[in-house]
Amino acid sequence: MEGGRSFDADLRSPLSGLNFPAAMRASLSSAGYTYVSALFGLELGDPERTTFFVRAGLTRAWSTLNGIDHFANGSGSVLNSSPIHLAAWAPAASIGLAVGIW
Repeated sequence: MEGGRSFDADLRSPLSGLNFPAAMRASLSSAGYTYVSALFGLELGDPERTTFFVRAGLTRAWSTLNGIDHFANGSGSVLNSSPIHLAAWAPAASIGLAVGIW
């Protein structure tokens, strides 16, 4: 099992390569996520030196965005903005090499 957190980042940057509608940009000013994964797999090698591993399983990720601004039809004014809670299950896999230092 493993888990972690990606700290909030601004996804509105043109360098992110993402293109979002104007109504969603405010919600992406601070976006991060938390995840937990359960993986099963195979490890080959000496645990005290070098180990090659292949793992597969499931991960659960969730995030809360600031909210999507809703505009009145044609007026351009904001009606409301509320937090959006996202959660998803997804397959997970990892391949790697663990090297012992001492």
